[in-house]
Amino acid sequence: MKKREHAKIILLPLAIALMLLASVAYSYLKVVNTDIDEEYTRIERQLGHAVKMMVALDYSFTNYFESTPASLLGFQHEVFDGLCKMWPKISLAPTDIKSHATFPIEVSYMMVGEAELCDESHPAYLRMTRKMSLAPIVSFLNDLDEYIVGVHYIADGGYVISSPDVMVKELTKSNLVTLKLRPFWHLALEQPDLVTVTGPSNQMGLLSKSNTFTLAAPIFHQKQFQGVVAIDVGVDKLTEKTTRLVGKISVEKIDKDKPLASYQYRPKVLNVGYAQFNHRVYYHWDWIAEARHFFYDRQTSLYAVLLAYFMSVIGMFFLNIRVEKTYYADLAARDPMTGLLNRRGMEEFLQGKQHNQYLAIAVLDIDNFKSINDSFGHDVGDQVIRYIGEQIESHLRDTDAVARFGGEEFVLYVTASEEPIIENVMYRVKDAIVQDSTRLIDQGFTVSGGVHIVRREEGDDFNKLFKAADEKLYVAKTSGKDKLVF
Repeated sequence: MKKREHAKIILLPLAIALMLLASVAYSYLKVVNTDIDEEYTRIERQLGHAVKMMVALDYSFTNYFESTPASLLGFQHEVFDGLCKMWPKISLAPTDIKSHATFPIEVSYMMVGEAELCDESHPAYLRMTRKMSLAPIVSFLNDLDEYIVGVHYIADGGYVISSPDVMVKELTKSNLVTLKLRPFWHLALEQPDLVTVTGPSNQMGLLSKSNTFTLAAPIFHQKQFQGVVAIDVGVDKLTEKTTRLVGKISVEKIDKDKPLASYQYRPKVLNVGYAQFNHRVYYHWDWIAEARHFFYDRQTSLYAVLLAYFMSVIGMFFLNIRVEKTYYADLAARDPMTGLLNRRGMEEFLQGKQHNQYLAIAVLDIDNFKSINDSFGHDVGDQVIRYIGEQIESHLRDTDAVARFGGEEFVLYVTASEEPIIENVMYRVKDAIVQDSTRLIDQGFTVSGGVHIVRREEGDDFNKLFKAADEKLYVAKTSGKDKLVF
């Protein structure tokens, strides 16, 4: 029993602590999921913003195709390695209207194309300069957000206008030719009514060497294809966390033949209007990193759980001591065979007991019990003793008590407002015992008893009352048995 109790002292608080720990872990996971949802929403919102920029860029290049040609006076240009390169002479571009009140805006863009584009007499020059008048728009759009790493117009006529200018400064003639072989070019032509998406990949960016998405849309003038506008979105900047997440948010193109990896937590397909995304975002789950962050982030709660566990163990320990003390005290006050009170238990019961007007101590004894043991054996004798204890208990009231003082002797305490009530209780108990005794022995058996009744004012000294009842029992035994003597 002690081993079970000691195990309970440890295991019960442990179970409670584990439930509290599970609650803390659930709370942490809920916060992680909320942060992931916020990141996913932010990424889709920023991609949606980039798509709107694409729509604005497409609108500008389509509807202002015949813009006023830009003058070479505002540009520097050179022909190098068979390519014409053109860029603004100053990086700050003030506006002509309200120049006194308008802040200058920093611009960074460059046109790179065939060498003849630097020749004002060449037919392609005029078409190129019309587009150069829209180049500041390209630069402005590039500066709107950090995750926009490049904005481009790639003309079918063999030139590129890009912002920032560093993206095309090192562009070679062979690079210029291969642009039209890139996936973004073919996708834009195949699906002219959508903003197409390629990447993310370090090799799939249009002109950037970083990990990028390329959003692209074709430009038409009078139903004739003119070129492609494109925006490079930096994936690393796009997925840069703004919350307390430990793991990384990643983006990948969906491959139906490739199953999800175990570390890909909460995958979500990107859904951005007007764009054909076939990509998903996911949270990179690292068990070790998450565990470290969990213990760091929830250390106060974990200390509280640990403290609660130790306090529970201590509390259970003292409670168990108290329960054991009560248990053994009760065990010491009980007769092991019948479960009734023993002499000590009866005396403790009577201490401080509030009596009615009358109280009685009765002593019952089994008639001829020795012959029952001799004739039927001690097992039957024990059954008789247990039977009598059960009968007495079931026919007494809650205010009364019964004890076994050893052998076949039973002591009863009865209290009532009138003396006849006590007598009726005693006769009821005796009759119940005798009436059903044939269940144990065919011929049955009888009991005799001495009952000493006193008024409350006469005192409740147990020893005196017991002695008087025992003397009356002796009278009952020697005057024919099977009777109660009052």
